[in-house]
Amino acid sequence: DYNGQEILAVNLSGRTLDRKMTVPTNSIYLSFYPGVEGFDFTYSNGTSLYGANMSTKETALLLTFINCGIDYQSLSTVLPMDGGLSCINSEYSVDTAGNSNYKWGITALKRYEGTEVDGKTILTMAVAYDQIDDSIYKAMLKFNRTNPEYRIEVKDYSGYSVAGDAFAGASVLNTEIISGKAPDVFITDGMDSSVYADRGILEDLWPYIDADKELGGREALVEPVFNAMQHRSGALYEITPTFQIYYIVGNSDVVGDGSDWTFDKFKSALASMPDGCAAISGTSRLNMLYHGARFRLYDFVDWEKGTCSFDTQEFEDYLTFIRDYFPAEIDWSQPLYKEEKVISGETLLYSGAMFNLDGFQTISSLYKGKESFVGWPGAKNSRCHFGLGSRIAMSSASEHKEAVWEFMRLVLTEEIQLEDGGLQSYFHTNKKVFDAMLDDRCTPEYDSTGKEIPKSAIYIDGTRIEFYAMTPEQRSEFLSLIENTTSSDCGDDGSIFEIVTEEANAFFDGKQDAKKAAEAVQSRVTIYMNEKK
Repeated sequence: DYNGQEILAVNLSGRTLDRKMTVPTNSIYLSFYPGVEGFDFTYSNGTSLYGANMSTKETALLLTFINCGIDYQSLSTVLPMDGGLSCINSEYSVDTAGNSNYKWGITALKRYEGTEVDGKTILTMAVAYDQIDDSIYKAMLKFNRTNPEYRIEVKDYSGYSVAGDAFAGASVLNTEIISGKAPDVFITDGMDSSVYADRGILEDLWPYIDADKELGGREALVEPVFNAMQHRSGALYEITPTFQIYYIVGNSDVVGDGSDWTFDKFKSALASMPDGCAAISGTSRLNMLYHGARFRLYDFVDWEKGTCSFDTQEFEDYLTFIRDYFPAEIDWSQPLYKEEKVISGETLLYSGAMFNLDGFQTISSLYKGKESFVGWPGAKNSRCHFGLGSRIAMSSASEHKEAVWEFMRLVLTEEIQLEDGGLQSYFHTNKKVFDAMLDDRCTPEYDSTGKEIPKSAIYIDGTRIEFYAMTPEQRSEFLSLIENTTSSDCGDDGSIFEIVTEEANAFFDGKQDAKKAAEAVQSRVTIYMNEKK
């Protein structure tokens, strides 16, 4: 299942599968290997290698690959050897001439006692989950191989996770950070970093970026993304190598240009559609509560004043909108393909996450150039929202901040981000990489007959939709979308969302009306905010 793998043994005499044990796993980078001394088998679970003993049903962390200089993503196998392990890596690439290249490498690992590695000073990086973003991982490998004085070592908290609780590791790390045991640098995925920021645990990274002439300062970055990541104080506490764009879009002939997009305008637009038209297809109330939080929820919180405004008609309308226009559960018996619903006119709005330019061109194709990014009705901020890739932060208590920045800056460099899937896989935050992606998609290519070659293609309802070079108008629209997006996942407070979810579900279930739900949220969030002061 999501949190574990069931290990079964083939019982030949009984012709059955005998249950042996469950190992906690939640990584796409999962492989099983032969056993070593004391363990029946070993397995890689993301960034680390574990041993498993079937008689005791226990697992143990054997090593973290990055600490041994091993790229776990290209790992082929792990084999036992006398007094240790051998790890074999294979890499495949295609050069500019189209030639395939294979590279093989073997790393012999011996067990040893001690805390020093080549006399370098150790910088600790904490990871709550067993998977690290490609750019961050490659930056760690490069830093450890090239820096003469320092070395990054990962402290992997994912070993605390057990089957059924993938967040246990994050909870342990969170407790240690709050208690003053912060590492030099850590990945903040799945953690409420706003708490750390408010308590002065994080280092402001803007001064490091501005002083980094080799990187190129802020101009070297897709700055709107980092501006949207800023703390309300104006400080930047986290950086990320990749981002995506959450959107709600409709046909401009129906929803207008998105200006003053209110609940009344939404209702009027939906009324103009055929009977039975959904607000947004394939989406439940819980989905929309979470989706709406990105666009709207934190409009009701004023962190500077330490106040909130949930006990308003505006927030009641927010909850009522979700209840009235979205089902309690998704009807899995019905086709849920949102793209077909747009084409057939069975949905007013189309929502989702745009990971690359295929996503943008899909929207443009569906609406035949009449797309209007309207966002959430009544939203005061941007019509779109930046979702962020893995984020890393520096501890303000680190004694080696300049060295930590030497590592962190690599995550933002052109070299590292280009290694992370090339130009078309994600939106990257290095501006040169981002601009190269956009330039490539906007430059037509032709075959020997002079016919334009598609840049990409998708299938909708069995029909192949080809994407050709973006037009100047499409390029301008996309860049405007980026420039005018001002909110991001940074600063989202999970505790507030949990409070809203609990009271909203009571409202959805008919246990209280919208006014009572809004008052309950107001009271609970006010208490929570006062506790944080």
